[in-house]
Order: sequence, then structure tokens, then C-alpha cells
Amino acid sequence: MQQRYPDLKVEGGNFPPTKTNTLVASVISYGKLLAIAALIMADANLAEGGPEWFVWMRGNKITCVLMFFFICNAIEQQLLATGAFEVSVNGHDVFSKLQSGRLPSIEELVSFINLAKRFEGQ
Repeated sequence: MQQRYPDLKVEGGNFPPTKTNTLVASVISYGKLLAIAALIMADANLAEGGPEWFVWMRGNKITCVLMFFFICNAIEQQLLATGAFEVSVNGHDVFSKLQSGRLPSIEELVSFINLAKRFEGQ
């Protein structure tokens, strides 16, 4: 592409997630921190006993903290990832993965750029 279109400027960036997904990811992040803090302080505030799963969690704090951390982070990342691949030439959108649901082939990209260049010359 660079050889064929030497004046072509390629820029990359992040496509912003929806406000709802950003809010839900923030709530999960804060919930994760609260759950980890509650688990770490569980021995000091609670008497022995309780449900079997909770007793197991208190006995395996490191495993549970890591599990909370990694699972919640994976969920947060899924919420914040848009999967966008948007192509525009001189400010005109020529391809959108969000609309088409797929990535373009190299041939399609070349034809989109050629069309945009032709319209630009008119």
C-alpha cells in the first residue's frame, strides 16, 4: 500500500465503547476491588463457620483473589472492546467493520482507496 500510495497517511486509534459498557465495566472494577478487600478482611470480621464455599474461599485467599482479579478483568476488557476497524480516506468513510461485521480484503481496501482518490480528483 505504501509503495502504491506514497502520500497515503495511515493512522490508528481506539474506537470508544458505548457509555453503558463503560459504566458497567467501571461498576465491575469497583465491585472486584470491594470483593477482594472483603475476602482479605474476612477472618478479622467474621466468626468461624459459614457456608462451605465461603470457608473454602477464606482458606484459599490467594487463589480467590487471583481468580476475582483475572475473571473480572477479562469481563471488563470484553465490555470495552469494540472490535472496530474503520477506514476513511480524506475524511470520507469507505469501510466499517461495525456495519459489515467483517474485515475487508486487501483488494477491497485498494478499490476503496482508488474510488476515494477518483472522487477527490473531480
